[in-house]
Amino acid sequence: MIDPRTLKGFRDYLPEAAIPRERLIETARRVYRSYGFSPIDTPALEYLEILTGKGGEETDKQLYKFKDHGDRDVGMRFDLTVPLARFAAQHLAELGTPFKRYHIATVWRGENTQRGRYREFMQCDFDTIGTRSVAADIETALVIHDLFRALGFEAFTIRINNRMVLNGLLERLGLRDKSASLLRSLDKLGKFQFGSPLVTIVGDKTQDRAMATCGYDDDGVKTTSFPIVKDGLFVDYQTTRDQAHLIGQKASHGCSYADNWSSVPFQRMPNVSLQPNDKAVSEQDILSATEDGVYVKGDSSYSIDHQRYNFQFSGQTFWEVKNGKITTQLRDAAYQSNTPEFWKSLDMLGGKATYALGGAFSDGKGQPVQSNSVSHGCPIARFTKVNILNTAR
Repeated sequence: MIDPRTLKGFRDYLPEAAIPRERLIETARRVYRSYGFSPIDTPALEYLEILTGKGGEETDKQLYKFKDHGDRDVGMRFDLTVPLARFAAQHLAELGTPFKRYHIATVWRGENTQRGRYREFMQCDFDTIGTRSVAADIETALVIHDLFRALGFEAFTIRINNRMVLNGLLERLGLRDKSASLLRSLDKLGKFQFGSPLVTIVGDKTQDRAMATCGYDDDGVKTTSFPIVKDGLFVDYQTTRDQAHLIGQKASHGCSYADNWSSVPFQRMPNVSLQPNDKAVSEQDILSATEDGVYVKGDSSYSIDHQRYNFQFSGQTFWEVKNGKITTQLRDAAYQSNTPEFWKSLDMLGGKATYALGGAFSDGKGQPVQSNSVSHGCPIARFTKVNILNTAR
C-alpha cells in the first residue's frame, strides 16, 4: 500500500490557504498592470549552464539538476532573475526597450528544510530593463508603496539601496576585487538562514571569565552582549564605531581592539558562543538518541578557506557511538563540511548543564598581524550527515 505523503520541503495548499494566496497574487498583478508592467513566463527547466555560477557556490549546491531524456544537463530555476537575463538576451530585440515585466512563478531550491523555509516556493518579481532613467527607480518605489497599500498595510518603511554607492566605498577601501562576496554578505543580514532553529550564537565582550572580555573597546565604546545568529537566522554583525552606521546601527557593539599601544585598532572578534538549549537536554539524552555516530571531544588541528566557508577539523578524542552507547575510542579521525550546511544539520542541543567555555590566546589577524585572545563556549550538540575522514589513509 502506498503511504500518501508529501516530500520533505514541499507542501499542499488546502482551500483555506489557497484562496487568500490567490487573492494576494491577483492584487499584485493588478498593481503591476496599473503601471504598465507586462506578464511573462519562462520554463521551470533551463539548460544547466544558464543557471550555474550566477548566485555563487552556495546557490549551485542548492540546484535541482539532472540529465533529461536527450542526455542534456538541465536544472530547475532557483529564482526568476537568472531566467530573466536569458529571456532578455533572447527576446529583447523583438520586444524593444525599455521593457517592463512582472513574473509570478514557482522556484525550487534544494536547501536544508527548516521552520518557515521550503524547497518549493513562489517568487513575485517586477523589473524595468533597458533604461538608465531615474524615473524607473522612482516608479519601482511607487509600485512597492501601492502594492503594500492594496494589501491592507498602513504603516511600513521602504528601504532603498544603490549598489553604485557601496561599490564606490569598497573601491576607496581597496576592496573592489572582493565586492561581490562582500555585498552578498550585506544582503544576507536578517534574511540568511545560517543554521537550524536550535542555533543561537552570541557575541559577548562582557562574559564572565572569558578571554576577550573588557569594559570598553579601543574606540572607547562600552562593550555589550548581542546575538549574531538567533534561532538559526543571521541577525547582526560584530561592529566598530566606524562600521555601525553602514548597517543602520546607532552604536557599535564595541569590537575595536589593538594588541598594544603602538598597533592600529580594528574590528576583532568578541567572545563568540553557541547558546545552550532552554530545555534540560543531557549528554546521555543525545547519546541515547544516536544509532550510529562519532562523539568528538575538544579541538585540535584545523583547516579553513579564506572565506571561512569550507573547513576541516580534528578533535582531541573521538569515540564511536552505536545504538545509543559509546563503544570504543577511534583514532586518525577528522570531520569536514561547509559552514551553513554544518550549522543547518544541528538537530539536538544540550542544556545549560552541558555548557563549557574554552579559549585561544593567539587569534591572529591583520597586516601586520595582531594577536587577540578570545573565548568560545558551547553545550554538547549533535550534527547529522557530516563527512568523517580517516586521516591515516
